[in-house]
Amino acid sequence: MANKKHVEILRSDVKKWNKWRAKNIEITPDLEGANLTRAYLTDANLTWANLTWADLTRANLPGADLTKANLTEANLTKANLAGANLTGANLTRAYLTDANLTWADLTRADLIKADTKGAIFDFASWPLWCGSFGVKADDRLVSQHFRNLIKLDDSGCSEEVQAEMKILRGMKLANKFSEYRDDVGPYEPKEAGETGGEDVG
Repeated sequence: MANKKHVEILRSDVKKWNKWRAKNIEITPDLEGANLTRAYLTDANLTWANLTWADLTRANLPGADLTKANLTEANLTKANLAGANLTGANLTRAYLTDANLTWADLTRADLIKADTKGAIFDFASWPLWCGSFGVKADDRLVSQHFRNLIKLDDSGCSEEVQAEMKILRGMKLANKFSEYRDDVGPYEPKEAGETGGEDVG
């Protein structure tokens, strides 16, 4: 159960909330299960906050600091998390469907079994560890990761790996991501070690 005082301060004014956090650094915000639907939380200091089961549907969180926040099973459907700091955040089984995570920092974030269908991760950092296992992805996310994989320079790899990479670069999936971004052109398979031009995000 969320602390009513914490929810009221956060809902009233982000600047007031940030000042309260600065003066009460020893307090861990208890926002468990809080209704923060459509809340305006731009640049909010939510570090270490307990947001388990919180409803943040369509919440505005651009630039918010959610470092080490607990967002287990939180509902972030269609939330704006552009540029948010989610370093070390726990997003286990969180709902990120159709959320905007452009430029978001997900370093060491735990995304196990999070639902990311329809979410946008352009220019975001993605946790390359077991914390991203079981993420529910869609065509866009899969093709984006695949595109980044085949753009690696594998000239320092073994012949076996280079041969496998060549097969991947010849797959139709190599061009799937260009359907989602006008600034990403078709991929043309190159020889080992060549990345086939510059891509973005």
